[in-house]
Amino acid sequence: MAIDVCKSPRSGATSDVDNGWTIWEEYVVKVDDANETVDDIYDAVIAVSGTSYTGSSGSLADLQNVELTKSSQGKLIWIAKVNFNSRSSGFSTLYPDMEVSIDFVDVSVPFVKGYTTGDPRGTPSVAVVNTAKQPFDPPLTKMVPAEQITIIIEENNLNHVSNANLLYTINNASFALLDVTYDPLTLLMRGFQARKTWNSGNAKWTKTYVLAYRSETWAIDVQDRGTKVLNGSGEQIPYYQNGVEFTEPFFLTSGSFDDPSVAGFEPDILTFNPYWTADWSGLDFPASS
Repeated sequence: MAIDVCKSPRSGATSDVDNGWTIWEEYVVKVDDANETVDDIYDAVIAVSGTSYTGSSGSLADLQNVELTKSSQGKLIWIAKVNFNSRSSGFSTLYPDMEVSIDFVDVSVPFVKGYTTGDPRGTPSVAVVNTAKQPFDPPLTKMVPAEQITIIIEENNLNHVSNANLLYTINNASFALLDVTYDPLTLLMRGFQARKTWNSGNAKWTKTYVLAYRSETWAIDVQDRGTKVLNGSGEQIPYYQNGVEFTEPFFLTSGSFDDPSVAGFEPDILTFNPYWTADWSGLDFPASS
């Protein structure tokens, strides 16, 4: 199905103190199928008109709405009136309407060190091992709070591929949102929802993004242990001590046996990032309030 959008010579403008200045442009839309959806027609018009209008003085107006009506010239012709307004977002011409809320959710993470009396917060000192200095399998876990940021934003279009690709990714660079700059790898895109509504033929998307924040990043720390060691060729081989093969997991350091009976023993910690890092620069969230 084809949709042809042509700008007509008809346009107009108004201005007042309370509502800013408004300009409208008219477009003629021709379709080759009478069953063409209003949604597709709307998107085709926006692709031609754009979502902002720059006046002769350089002042900017954002898309306010699109009024679609059937033409009296035939059922395959629509008339689109595109309205731009310098205050279309209500309080800013830079961003659409948006709502942000913050709460906290519990996240279960493995932990390899525990606290003892006198440990500073965030610096546990006790290795999580049994009385024989063996690691637990599976590792113990704990609940930690993660700040959850819910962003509800109104926009004129939806990029299914882009939004799907960002789910369960973490920010690969510093990310600014409402006067707060989050360090790389600390934000997780854990949810997305989109809802489309129509009002007199005009459509808008209400998108909900759910982010989770951990200052420690979303990396997972685990103790280096296993049932094999590496030989000089980098091959996995069993480990023997006094002629007895170790078959239960034991501590490792750089692929070799790590003896927990040595004074001052500390297990080696391996850090893994379970989530793909992604470029979030395309998310049009305001950096400041």
